[in-house]
Amino acid sequence: MWNHAGVRTLGWTILVMNLTFMAGFATWVLYAKQRLGLSETQFGLLISASAIGAIAGMPVYHLLEPRVGSLTLLRAGLVVETVTHLVLAVTRSPGLVVVTMTVFGVHAVVWGIVSTTARQLATPDVLMGRVNNVYALASVGGAAAGALLGGVLAQRFGLATPFVVAFVGMVIVTALAWRPLRHIAVRESAAR
Repeated sequence: MWNHAGVRTLGWTILVMNLTFMAGFATWVLYAKQRLGLSETQFGLLISASAIGAIAGMPVYHLLEPRVGSLTLLRAGLVVETVTHLVLAVTRSPGLVVVTMTVFGVHAVVWGIVSTTARQLATPDVLMGRVNNVYALASVGGAAAGALLGGVLAQRFGLATPFVVAFVGMVIVTALAWRPLRHIAVRESAAR
């Protein structure tokens, strides 16, 4: 994993993406109730928006990947994730949050398909288990650390703060990962 620039980039990127994501979403129920003013039923509908986006993610991937390629989808995913945190940091509009989370749901599935495919194409069979385990550790470890960070930030500075921190973190990740991701393009790796 360390010797392949693209796989290495995917590894540290998912670590920070899940850290920033969970920093914001550790307080999701409080955010929805206190900042957006949603009822319990409305909160359920908000969660459904992400699920609907996730369901749409597979056909969106199949539609876009042959036309724009995996590198564009990965880069677009970084932008979607960054903008998601910005919107959640500044808005109090439930409608805008629903749209944002629907788009985020699409992004999460597309990113998962592209990153998994790219990682597996770039990894020799004898190292597949090790690389997948390191990636899973980065993913889950980032989420766990992010949940802890988000709770502390929200308690000390307010419910929007974890999203502000996530936005800043994702701006940095996007800037640092943009060029190295060119080493992981699935279309070129698959030699289609």
